[in-house]
Amino acid sequence: MTNLATKSKKEPIEPPVDVGDHVTVRKSGNVPLGFKGTIQKIYTHSALVSIDEYAPENKEVAEDLKGKTIVNFRHLRKRGAKKAKAKKAAAPKSDAPQTAEKAAPESETETNKKETK
Repeated sequence: MTNLATKSKKEPIEPPVDVGDHVTVRKSGNVPLGFKGTIQKIYTHSALVSIDEYAPENKEVAEDLKGKTIVNFRHLRKRGAKKAKAKKAAAPKSDAPQTAEKAAPESETETNKKETK
């Protein structure tokens, strides 16, 4: 018998999308049709997606799903994500030297010691 208290729990992953993002969903064994949609709600490893655009031959499937379905993050792609990456890669690098980070502020005790001296 497995002790549930000793089983390691998976930590939630950072969702690759946010509510309101427009996504493309690819067809797979778990997703019956490929479509374009909008994120409605985020879950631990998936998202509720409204079905906005789909191929005409998938009309019946989209209607059966009532215009919404839950999709795992690995089947989601943000629309326009590739274009954003390409623009970042094409941006010229600056020849200006990197500036050093500002020093961390002193703690209260260190400030108080200096004031009393």
